[in-house]
Amino acid sequence: MQTKIFSACFLGAFIGALVALQLQPSLWWIGLVVGAFTGYLSYEFKAVLRAVPTAYTAARGWRPDGEFWKVKVRNVGIFWGLTQTLLVGLFLAFVHTPTTVGSVTAESWKTIGLITLIMHGFMGFAGLTMPARDRNDEIIYMPDGYAELNPLKVYLWHLPRGIFFAVRWMVLGLPQALAFCLRAVSFLKRFSVFLFREIHSDVRLLCACDASIGAAIGYFTGNAVIGGIAGGIFGVLNYEVVSKRLLHITVR
Repeated sequence: MQTKIFSACFLGAFIGALVALQLQPSLWWIGLVVGAFTGYLSYEFKAVLRAVPTAYTAARGWRPDGEFWKVKVRNVGIFWGLTQTLLVGLFLAFVHTPTTVGSVTAESWKTIGLITLIMHGFMGFAGLTMPARDRNDEIIYMPDGYAELNPLKVYLWHLPRGIFFAVRWMVLGLPQALAFCLRAVSFLKRFSVFLFREIHSDVRLLCACDASIGAAIGYFTGNAVIGGIAGGIFGVLNYEVVSKRLLHITVR
């Protein structure tokens, strides 16, 4: 028992301290939350894995079939491909020779990265909300063959057409996407509740508290290993002295 408690508290405190040390000073407390969560789940982790199927079975309601995911993943891939095509063209237009790469400032690269992230998010959402094919079961915005993949036709016809359909399908499919997101959130909520009921114990709560204490020690000392050791020691002492001898709590 003591070994399991020490291991869970050490791991939670160590990971929590690492996270806290990597964040801005005003956000260091997030490491405590991460440490507590890690310590809570790390104690008898195999029991958590065994509880996952039970919680999933209890929480599942509506589930999209395999064809749903096949179509949606394919759509996202197509629109991400369109995004890559557009971004490569823009990149080559602005950074067209090796001598100009060094002149691009760090702020310019940050702007390029932000634009890339926004466009990929936009196209990914469009792929989730769009239908797969038209009335004749054909993709209506993609080139029919390699003969049509010349740069002029790609950038002046296929790419604008694809973006147009992306915008149209994203607008038309927004209610369906929102409904899907709500169902997914509801499923995650039920799953979390059932999983908590299956695995919760006083020992896990003890590990969470002491792991967060160790994470705080690791942050203020600037050493995640010290925080992990402190968390493990606090966990064992809390179990042996406070829980068993002072409070006479039967820990299960």
